[in-house]
Amino acid sequence: MKTVHKDVPLTSLFNYTRIIRPYTWNHLAFALWFFTIGIPLAVLRYFLFIIALINLGLSNIFPSMKKLVGFFNYLLGFRVQKINLDLLKKSKSKILVMNHMTDFDGIPWVDLKGKFLVAPYFKLLNKLTLSRTIPFLFVNDPDIKEKIKKSIKDGNYFVMCPEGSTTNGKVALMRFARFVFSLNEPIIPVTLKVETKWFHAINLDKINDNFFINLFFFFAHPCISYKYTIYPEMMIKEEETDIEFASRVQEFFAQKLNLIASPYTKLQKHQLFREIISGTTKLKSN
Repeated sequence: MKTVHKDVPLTSLFNYTRIIRPYTWNHLAFALWFFTIGIPLAVLRYFLFIIALINLGLSNIFPSMKKLVGFFNYLLGFRVQKINLDLLKKSKSKILVMNHMTDFDGIPWVDLKGKFLVAPYFKLLNKLTLSRTIPFLFVNDPDIKEKIKKSIKDGNYFVMCPEGSTTNGKVALMRFARFVFSLNEPIIPVTLKVETKWFHAINLDKINDNFFINLFFFFAHPCISYKYTIYPEMMIKEEETDIEFASRVQEFFAQKLNLIASPYTKLQKHQLFREIISGTTKLKSN
């Protein structure tokens, strides 16, 4: 079992090439798929994605439309498995805490009555739907804590990824931000594993590509497996600080996923991204 190890290289946490090496017959099979079916499928799914977002927004006004969420998820390529779902139903906690592997980790949870704590750039998705009805709360909102607490009292769930940014899920977790652990609310740990179902030829998430490029390759793939495992709720201990609670939960995730609980933050990832773009950091293919 892997443990806390501060010497793991930051670069090992992320994908920085689209194509997985070494080349195998899988790559040839994916190339044939991509250039014959994958590209038109991705274009079609872009339009379906916008329709799905509109449906998600409208389902907050017309709850019956939420029944279509699973149908859209299936068409978009999500193959979802939720283990120990009964723990979610039994728990009094409304905060789901997950590790972060792709830009779409929260989508299989949109069937919950809930909200998503997201970065400001997700406002673009609200604009795409020509509405403001998608249940987002933004991390830069000055009243975010009060809004979360009020929303929880109203019976809403929250899906949060305290790493703050995606990793490749192969080596280590980024440090869990203290914010969600400072709310004095119990949390439900949910570990996530993401796998390509048909071809193991490309990385779905790449550090130096933007959301829409990652989305294109996601949609070009036949289907993606999202495996969520739910664990009993965890609560901050007496005299434990929010930082200590965050660290304890990170170590719990690391043990369950057989990963390293690293000390790196999303700000360090952003700095690495800038160095890659500027050419000051050279990386070998992975």
